Amino acid sequence: MARHAPAEVFAGAQGSGATLNGAPIRAAPTEEITRAIVEVGWSLRSPLAGFHRLAERVMAAGAGLRCGGSGALGLVETAAGRLDAYLELHINAWDAAAALAIAREAGCWTTEFDRGDWLARGNPIGFGAPALGTRLAALLEA
Repeated sequence: MARHAPAEVFAGAQGSGATLNGAPIRAAPTEEITRAIVEVGWSLRSPLAGFHRLAERVMAAGAGLRCGGSGALGLVETAAGRLDAYLELHINAWDAAAALAIAREAGCWTTEFDRGDWLARGNPIGFGAPALGTRLAALLEA
């Protein structure tokens, strides 16, 4: 018989904080990229070569690399401090909009994902430990 993981409900709204099953969550306190675990997401809407280059930049910076397969889950795990960062070259709004509110309320550094025509076309996205923001932005934009 298959066992199911316990249900997890992430929530967040501007000015109301972020929670996991009703308990407050915060971004990881990580200050050094060499101590970070960074999930790199991949989308069928972006060339595979771009994903490879981003993964190489993350590893060259000294961070641990994770590829979990679910952008939405990687984003909220970053908001909960389970991961130090999540980077992806393209993600759609329906996969990330709720996580963006949760991450900002959890104190994460976030890119300006919600800019331009993001609702219709998506954008690159980055969430992470606040102290890593500048370094993560450089990895995403290189």
